[in-house]
Amino acid sequence: MKHIKEWVEVAARLGAPVIRIFADTQMRAQNWQTVSNGASRTDVQNWIAAAMRECAGHGKKFSVRIGVQN
Repeated sequence: MKHIKEWVEVAARLGAPVIRIFADTQMRAQNWQTVSNGASRTDVQNWIAAAMRECAGHGKKFSVRIGVQN
């Protein structure tokens, strides 16, 4: 989330209205089950949704929207 928030601010300085984030691990050898240490799918979805809401709130402060790439 720190990385996303930093790029929201960069986008704002550049005048970009949207940044795209990914709802995946971006680690080719892993998936949500291995990264979450066995958490349930519902828990992982809730964590992702909460993180995205927080990032969207940060984006709102800078007039930058968050686009989610699956």
